[in-house]
Amino acid sequence: MKNNKTLCCFPLETISRDLDPRLHLGLQLIKEGYSCLIGSKSGVAKEMFKQNLPFIYFDKGLDSRAENFYRNIKMSKGTIVSLDEEGGVFNEKLYESELLRRNGENIIKYIDLFFTWGEKQKKILIENTSIPDKKIIVSGHPRFDLCKPKFKEFRSALLKSRTDIKNKYILINSTFTAANTFLSFDEEIKLRIDERGDGSIDVNYERQLYDYRKLLINYFYEVIKEINKIYPNLTIIFRPHPGENANYYKELFEKFKNVIVTGDGSAQEWISKSCMVLHHDCTTAIEAFFSKKFIVSYCPIKDDDFVQALPIQISSVIESQDHLLKIINNIKGCSNEEGQNKIAHDYIRPVIANIDFESSEIIIQALKNIAIESSEISKINISIFFKAITRKIIKILKRDLDFFSFSTNKLKIRQKLKFPGLNKDEIEMKVALLRKIDKSLPKIKIKQVYKDTYLMSSL
Repeated sequence: MKNNKTLCCFPLETISRDLDPRLHLGLQLIKEGYSCLIGSKSGVAKEMFKQNLPFIYFDKGLDSRAENFYRNIKMSKGTIVSLDEEGGVFNEKLYESELLRRNGENIIKYIDLFFTWGEKQKKILIENTSIPDKKIIVSGHPRFDLCKPKFKEFRSALLKSRTDIKNKYILINSTFTAANTFLSFDEEIKLRIDERGDGSIDVNYERQLYDYRKLLINYFYEVIKEINKIYPNLTIIFRPHPGENANYYKELFEKFKNVIVTGDGSAQEWISKSCMVLHHDCTTAIEAFFSKKFIVSYCPIKDDDFVQALPIQISSVIESQDHLLKIINNIKGCSNEEGQNKIAHDYIRPVIANIDFESSEIIIQALKNIAIESSEISKINISIFFKAITRKIIKILKRDLDFFSFSTNKLKIRQKLKFPGLNKDEIEMKVALLRKIDKSLPKIKIKQVYKDTYLMSSL
């Protein structure tokens, strides 16, 4: 395969989560002779069809309603690989059903390779879908590569570019989205039912989850209030989930002088300089584990029906406020004890494979075995394409009309929090930092081809 004539396409949904690992993987691919397109989902979807090159579309989460989109990629001699950004950590009781929902039978026939986080996901897919074994590659995920000590300088430099914080700080990562979005509970449920369109939303369960997360917000508020009072020289960085209403927390903690509420940057950046990562059941605990940080799961309540088990299993679990305050008082270092690390390894390895290797190496090797057509690119079936676009526009208009009276601005705010925009300067800065760590990465040229979307290739 002539890699220099193959374009790798990386759509981004949540900048703070998606950009860095996909950018690093892109640089590794450019080193191998590929070129890369990275940016907003709409920009990537538009531009990849215009480049007149064989291309690989790295889907960040398969959509069962987008069959026409996938069909048109295949008609345009494109290749589709699944590199799911949320493909490994779910509630244990819902694990199988959630993973299968994200890999619907109507679309898996279009996918050339499935990169799973671990053996656990591969086993479920083999036993419950028609995906051939040879199409499922256990790669881990590039996000966890960037959490390892090798990239500490990268994370620290990014944090330094955002803040001059000098005090020792605890990082608290929130997973309370179910109880704190820009929409009311009823609005949020209506929107999610419409977005999924498959009848998989259990409204009664979602109501109970809302109540559970609301209780947790109150418990975390009370313990943060005590930490702020007892340890005035200790800063608390409270980082809301990207889907949450951060203004709620800013008002909640407004009178606490040592509490900073921020969603700026990636979780990895803030983890890098923290003395403790405190959470309930947040996936960022796994990122903190890879960064060799001291991780505490605060569980004044814990209901297995509503939690993601893995982040709790790999943490020191604290159930009472008094115990947590004593732990904070006795922090001796910034890493877990060896015994806890061994336990965490055993829990993580089946779910996230790239503990001892780099995910990008497995992904790149697997791509070399894909038969990508390099002949003249056929045109998209215009009739099918525009029918699909028309249906999508009608659906969006209907949804927007349904929500116009109460939530149009809220939806825009929520979307902007996830994707505030992508500029060339940010990409150039991160490329320079990554090349400083890995001297083998190539010098590249970056060209903006659409709003928030860039073409990257070797010089």
